[in-house]
Amino acid sequence: MDTWLVSFQAEWQGACSEEHVLIRSQNLLLAEAGCMHMGRTWWKGDACESEGYSWRFGGNDVWLKSIILLSDAESETLSGLRFLDYWTVTGTPDSPVVRDRNDNHWLDFRD
Repeated sequence: MDTWLVSFQAEWQGACSEEHVLIRSQNLLLAEAGCMHMGRTWWKGDACESEGYSWRFGGNDVWLKSIILLSDAESETLSGLRFLDYWTVTGTPDSPVVRDRNDNHWLDFRD
């Protein structure tokens, strides 16, 4: 599996923050599908309007800013430091399954 460094930008009630995570997947297509799934479901219960790589939840927004393939050494270093959330994407691009390093599902994590 490859490891990707992914950056999201979230704006909630006028305050902006950047969220960086590690994504493990078989390929870029599946990694991107996992990121799209995460963006669409960023906040629970809010209606989401999608605009490609950005999502609007009422007055709150999320953008997928970047997805960068890491070398094995970079992946080992960043995952070893354990300061970034680490998500594995399996399934298919049409139906990605996103789980953290403890096998918790993304939809349960963000609830």
